[in-house]
Amino acid sequence: MIGTYVEHGRRLTLLWVSHFIPYPPIGGAFQRSFHLITRIAAEHEVHLIAVRHKAKVVTDVAPAVARDHLLKHCRSVRIVDLSARTGPLALLWHAGLSLCRHEPMTASLYTSGALRSAIEETLARQRFDVVHLDTIGIAQYEPSLGAIPKALGHQNVESVMMSRRVRYERNPAARAFYLLEARKLQRYERAMCPRFDTNIVVSENDRRFMLGVAPTSGVDVVENGVDLDYFRPAATLDSRTLIFAGRLDQYPNRDGLLHFLRTAWPEIRRLVPDAQLLVVGANPPEEVRAFTARDSGIEVTGFVDDVRPYFGRAAAVVIPIRDGGGTRLKVLDALALGMPIISTSLGIEGLDLVPEKHVLVADTAGQFGAQVARVFGDRELRLRLSTDARQAAERFGWDRIAEQLSQTYVRIAATAQTN
Repeated sequence: MIGTYVEHGRRLTLLWVSHFIPYPPIGGAFQRSFHLITRIAAEHEVHLIAVRHKAKVVTDVAPAVARDHLLKHCRSVRIVDLSARTGPLALLWHAGLSLCRHEPMTASLYTSGALRSAIEETLARQRFDVVHLDTIGIAQYEPSLGAIPKALGHQNVESVMMSRRVRYERNPAARAFYLLEARKLQRYERAMCPRFDTNIVVSENDRRFMLGVAPTSGVDVVENGVDLDYFRPAATLDSRTLIFAGRLDQYPNRDGLLHFLRTAWPEIRRLVPDAQLLVVGANPPEEVRAFTARDSGIEVTGFVDDVRPYFGRAAAVVIPIRDGGGTRLKVLDALALGMPIISTSLGIEGLDLVPEKHVLVADTAGQFGAQVARVFGDRELRLRLSTDARQAAERFGWDRIAEQLSQTYVRIAATAQTN
């Protein structure tokens, strides 16, 4: 049962404000938003306002095409184009301006009269039971929501993620900027998060982080998920190929992969000379592509429409993430595919996976080399990891995750009604 509202025949009317267009569902945040929106829309009436935050994200799907797909699920879809402010020069301009501002750049990028008007016009036309803002950067529009019950989504706790980035940044100017942004974000989260009826985070770890930053906030955990029908075990697991899969225009993926290629990959090739590495992900930088010229064992595909055949070529997945926050949908995809996984400790953070049962952990170049050699040399280990991975994935199905979110909405709507 979804809750009191649905039991009594009344569906919630929900406004979801997204800081990107959640279609196509390629990449972690896009997958999460798309699968949650479409499943929530099967039970409740969903109206969507989506920001076009970049001129090009993963694919060449036009905003109008994405809108048509989303309208199959949502009662209305409105797109606000802010992409002009996220080009390279515009971002530098905003970064410079942010040095003189109290609020973090994460928020100032989404300060827009057009977005505020879209929200206020939508609220004027339609009565809503709940409003969901999907990131801290658009929490600034909370005053426009009035007394409507409201939820603020967090893919991660941004101040924590930014603080982690400081540790690995080698450029002194960038390091100083990230440190300043982390402090601004922490102040901003402390001020804004308690204004919402709930803050939705993806793990118990993030709940603790959030309450450490904003202790008076209401917090609910709605985990990340995976499409268990789309991702099914198919690999033979007998190749000598590793796979890394993830969008390479995202800093944690790019940073982790480059560090892996510079440090762990030479050690892996020393221990397993015939090892191959398949890098699958949109927008690979030249620095990544350059490794293919130095080592014929590395293949970089760029964007692909369907990652599953590429996983089918591999015997194991590497997740060398050392930065970022939240939980990684790439881990859940790999679990559902029944792939042996070799990950950093940070890569599996917040997922309650058991090392040596669901995943092998490697935090140094030597550990990556040893774990890869171990996996390639032991077929029984590969098969056991594969079976346990798929079993672990079963608890992360999107239907179950969407049920958690629906119950959260019903609860805050009912609480507001009785107050």
